[in-house]
Amino acid sequence: MSAKKRIFILILILLFACGLRFYRLDLRSLWYDEASLVNAAEQEYSLGEILRLSVLEKAGFMLLLKLWANIFPDTEFCLRMLSALLGAGSVFLIYKLGKEVFSDTAGLAAAYLLAISPLHLYFSQEVTQYSLAVFCATLSTLIFFRILKKPAAGLYLSYVAVNLLLMLTQMAGAFIVILHNVYLFLSEREFKEKKNWLITQSLLALCIVPLYLFIFRRGSAINDISWIAPPGFGTLWETLKAFVYGGERLAQGGTGFSIGRQIFSRWLILVCAGIIFKGIFSYRKAPVSGKIIFLLAWAILPVSAVFVFSLLFFPVYVVRYFVIFLPAYILLLTLGIASFRSRQAKAAILALITVFTLPALRAYFYPQEYASWREIALRVKENVGSRDMLFFLPLKQIVPFAYYFYAPERGSFRSIDKHGKRTGKGRQALFEDSGYFFAGVGLDEPAAGILENRIFQEARKDAGRIYLIVSPDWPGAKRAASETLAYFRSQGMGEEKSSFPYPGVELYIYSKQ
Repeated sequence: MSAKKRIFILILILLFACGLRFYRLDLRSLWYDEASLVNAAEQEYSLGEILRLSVLEKAGFMLLLKLWANIFPDTEFCLRMLSALLGAGSVFLIYKLGKEVFSDTAGLAAAYLLAISPLHLYFSQEVTQYSLAVFCATLSTLIFFRILKKPAAGLYLSYVAVNLLLMLTQMAGAFIVILHNVYLFLSEREFKEKKNWLITQSLLALCIVPLYLFIFRRGSAINDISWIAPPGFGTLWETLKAFVYGGERLAQGGTGFSIGRQIFSRWLILVCAGIIFKGIFSYRKAPVSGKIIFLLAWAILPVSAVFVFSLLFFPVYVVRYFVIFLPAYILLLTLGIASFRSRQAKAAILALITVFTLPALRAYFYPQEYASWREIALRVKENVGSRDMLFFLPLKQIVPFAYYFYAPERGSFRSIDKHGKRTGKGRQALFEDSGYFFAGVGLDEPAAGILENRIFQEARKDAGRIYLIVSPDWPGAKRAASETLAYFRSQGMGEEKSSFPYPGVELYIYSKQ
């Protein structure tokens, strides 16, 4: 293939990737993870406060989002543009990585497959750290192989900077660095700059370890993992489905919107598995065999390690955390396609993968239901009156609600977080703002602490209406939800219920009879 033709095809793929990532970018409203990151980015936090107040695996993205939010408006579209651009950038980087590791043709195929990946597309349209994590992991591995090929001081420094950002963006990024070291010392024994490499690793450790210790000083506050369920072998199956076609549920820990049972897409698992095995078998004795083992380790070992750890100690296995290993799967699939000699066969396989992926893409872009926090906040805002009460279960869900409820100014939104309202005396789960009374119960907390509070009792008596906003799918919220519902029903008030399936929210409106 000529250079001009290759560049032309690459440009088409990148335009296609951008089109998919910007198409209907603001269709769905922000959910909790997105709104909480936007909320933190809009605060007047210093670097130290961001590291101290953020969870470890979001600090890198929070820093970048803070810079972005200071330049662009805080609308859904503008905020998500950052992830969309990073997603399109990852498509370009995987082309460069595929070209570096295998060939130009393999790079183009990898870029196309990542462009249409439903899992990568989803996180390219979300204000979370995962798009940045994929970008950094791909760039880090590209720099690594270029160091092996032609070491240079600029590459070493770039490697440190990218991996520092990667590990502050997602903790699983440490696996990438470990795999690079294992591959270098086992497969590249003739590499002559091991001393410089060790200096680079030492510099990276000197940068990351103090930051880790600084953040870990918060203790258990950064480890809010009570909502994670113990994994089973079904969880591994869900992970495989997510890598291949996005799975049947996307994001939010498996409680997000459903894209339905994609029957045709399930066949894609068998097709892709066969293609990958053919590639491994075909190139098992080729010069690239060591790189194949590296890709297999990148795709399999971290997932297996976290799975075993979750079974032996405490659960930390969440499917969306492993999107950082998606490039390895894409490159293995690309290698399998490259193992077919005929151009017609390669084109037919790419077409087959595209056809089997289309149902998932269609369900993603044109969902049957996508009621959201935007609609919930609008419903309340149109009916709420002065002195009315808004009650949240769990209290954390006040963050995405407040983003829309206080639009377009959002002045009060900046003073609210998952603990309630920030004041000079701390955080309040019971507070008055803009003429309305707010209340809520934290995860794994009994509702009695709020319901028996004197201030709450007085506000309830004064309220004309009470808006109870419940997210029953949140682990740790069901008991408080049942207690609160029983309490309000015992007061002899009229009850009106609405359900919003996408964010998994139920809205109860209680009125005095």
